[in-house]
Amino acid sequence: MQSMQAKYLLKTNLLEYTSKGTNSLVWQNVLRCRQLLRQGIRWKLGKGDKILFWLDNWLDSRSLLDILILHVDAVSHPYAKVSNFITSQKMWDLYKLNQLIHNNTIIQQIHRLDIPISNIKDSFCWGLHSSGEFTTKSATWLVYKTKPLSGPDWEISGYGKFILCRRFKFSFYRFFIARFLYKGYC
Repeated sequence: MQSMQAKYLLKTNLLEYTSKGTNSLVWQNVLRCRQLLRQGIRWKLGKGDKILFWLDNWLDSRSLLDILILHVDAVSHPYAKVSNFITSQKMWDLYKLNQLIHNNTIIQQIHRLDIPISNIKDSFCWGLHSSGEFTTKSATWLVYKTKPLSGPDWEISGYGKFILCRRFKFSFYRFFIARFLYKGYC
């Protein structure tokens, strides 16, 4: 996987990578599983400039579209970033949120989410396991839909309500290629 990262992910990450016609067959198969991977990722808020407001799992273990039961065509800017809703004073722009979301419970949930004071980068962890680490068991639940995808029991640590997730580490090749791609699940 490290050689693939060096070849394909020098200036981007797997979730934002734009497919090219020169991709190897193995890399094409990894890219085919991105949507499955997206379902299991939980974003941790930093600056908010990498997180898609409507499409990424940042507020819960589902996207805002899924939480509000909306279709992507129902929103005017589906690729808006979370940073668009954060003021320069590192506060939620409640005016903008109220214009777009007509659900006070969701707005309150967003408002309770602390915004880091420093300009740390957005990061993500595996959202389907309470430790934040990737496990083949939780990925199997996702693929086979054998266990409900309710939110994990997140560890609260530090000051305030900052949610900490350990970075998940796993080998895409070992898991996705060897286990799912060759069996035709992606």
